[in-house]
Amino acid sequence: MSSIHSVLPVQVLVDSACGGTPARMVFSPVLPKTAVLLFEDAPPELHDLGKAELKGDKENGYVVELDPSTLVTKADGKPLLFRDPAGFVAYRPGKDELAIVFRSLDEATHDSTVWRINPNNGSPLPSVYFDNPTAVAYSSDGELLAVGGSDGTVTVFRVEQSGEAREVRTVGVASGVKALVFEDLSRQLYITNETNMLVSFFYEVEDDMPVQRGVEVEGGTTVHNMCLSALAYSASANLVATAGIGNEIWVSNPLTSRGRVIRVRKATRIHDLQFDDLSDSLTVFTDAGVELVAFVLDAEHLPVFEERTVKFSPLMKMIGCHHYSDFLFIASLLVV
Repeated sequence: MSSIHSVLPVQVLVDSACGGTPARMVFSPVLPKTAVLLFEDAPPELHDLGKAELKGDKENGYVVELDPSTLVTKADGKPLLFRDPAGFVAYRPGKDELAIVFRSLDEATHDSTVWRINPNNGSPLPSVYFDNPTAVAYSSDGELLAVGGSDGTVTVFRVEQSGEAREVRTVGVASGVKALVFEDLSRQLYITNETNMLVSFFYEVEDDMPVQRGVEVEGGTTVHNMCLSALAYSASANLVATAGIGNEIWVSNPLTSRGRVIRVRKATRIHDLQFDDLSDSLTVFTDAGVELVAFVLDAEHLPVFEERTVKFSPLMKMIGCHHYSDFLFIASLLVV
């Protein structure tokens, strides 16, 4: 089992003089093979990390530079190119599949499709039709796909062996969906929406309706209406983590809704959360850098966080990260 105190950083550098304004990078699961670079004002780029040269050493850290030569290529050898900017992407665990939600720079134009491709060569997979999607997520076993929309509609699809997606349940959560995550043990889907609510529903129960969730913290206080935009789930620990504006992260046991709060120093916004089950840790990507926090579970199945953390402060603008085993991949802008 890896320790957060022996993690080696891998700087994944993106040229800041590229064709758009880089916004975020999303890595493929486990040991990442590809990474999607999202822009604020340009179509996304899909990079093959296997084409990039790894520089550096264990003592000083590693560096990988992404440029046009590392773009994923199609069967004809030409780079895979997209037409519109993308607002959200999700990799399917255990499969060569990437779901992409595109957005038009023209606010009057709405997309009605979740596009799915093979990230290794860009070959298309059956699309999922959904009115104005704003968020997508796969279950940890890769069998289910959840899509949320700007009007609060959420649909769970089952991905068949043929590749087609069959609708399982559709519900409404009052306002636009910002993030989704599957919780395995009780088979629930957790959602954050534009009215700062955390809601969930049992997606296999036909008549179950979404309910607002809070986190009961020490002293018996239940926290509701958190300004949330990030969600994460640990399958091994069965914990749900939520965060957003501010420096507070709520980590709870979804079976009891009881949890604890951890605060990240100097952060004013938390962009992303990731559980690493190999090291029982939580990776926190904030506007102040990346912080790795280890934890153990107590008798009540609640996390007890280690006071000593591992923090990586930005030397350049960070746009994403991914923790795997003893490596922390940090995507940053290369200023030339």
